[in-house]
Amino acid sequence: MIRLEKFTEDDFEQFISWVDTEKFMYQFGGDSFTYPVAVEQLNNYLADSTHRIYRVVDTATDQVIGPGDISHLNIKNKSARLCRILIANE
Repeated sequence: MIRLEKFTEDDFEQFISWVDTEKFMYQFGGDSFTYPVAVEQLNNYLADSTHRIYRVVDTATDQVIGPGDISHLNIKNKSARLCRILIANE
């Protein structure tokens, strides 16, 4: 089981450590990020009101296993899109 918690500046260091190659960065974020990812890019990511960014926590171990992003929220249709999911900690 997992739970979602708000992704914050406290998560930046761990995120940056996971993204250790340009190829991996592109697989995660396409051209939304550049390698090496910097704090400024992550601050801009958090400030984007069209995305809700979470850290994914394994409830069995209480460990953060990666970030996840929910976008395209549609209240009327009760739908959203999961994107930029990174399970970095197997």
